Amino acid sequence: MIDVLIVDDHPLLGEGTKRLIDNESDMQAEFVTTAEAALEVMQDRRFDLYLYDMNLPGMGGLELARLTPSEAPILIYSGFNVSADFESLVCAGVVGIVEKTASPKQLIRSLRSALDGFAVLPASLLHRLSLREASIRDGESPTEVVLLTEKELTLLKGIQAGRSNKELAESLFLSQRTVEYHLTGIFTKLGVHSRAEAVLSARKQGLIGGP
Repeated sequence: MIDVLIVDDHPLLGEGTKRLIDNESDMQAEFVTTAEAALEVMQDRRFDLYLYDMNLPGMGGLELARLTPSEAPILIYSGFNVSADFESLVCAGVVGIVEKTASPKQLIRSLRSALDGFAVLPASLLHRLSLREASIRDGESPTEVVLLTEKELTLLKGIQAGRSNKELAESLFLSQRTVEYHLTGIFTKLGVHSRAEAVLSARKQGLIGGP
């Protein structure tokens, strides 16, 4: 049986992730809400895979990865931009990043890939890091990397086309509440407060094309 330790300060999300993993015939998960609780569990038990939220209360996911007494793979499970800490995460033993907007199928596939010895990175992160490295080679100051998921990019393009939240929800088979949740995440990542500002910022950063 593959043992997975989940550390996430959002109880509902953590419990949901645990149930998803427990539904796999060869996997089982333990869930705690703080890094301190995780370290306590690790004193008596070793796991085959570790799944850490980046932004935990007190000690964060990066520091927890550094203190994890195991050679087993560690994945960061985050809904925020972690690109600024990418090199530090790799040095801490993290082998991949999974976005919290990933589907259940994507999450399980990412876990199994990490267990098989592969690095796990969202395509959007790989692309933005490549652009960042290119700017450094060209002698430019590296800019802050903004990560948007495919779903977030789709929503941005819908906003750019003038679609309402209701229209976006219907086209993506989501609830309006879910659309609003994703839009809040987009605004936070881009550092903006409105749809128009989000589209303008995304265009300037090359995340979406023109009209």
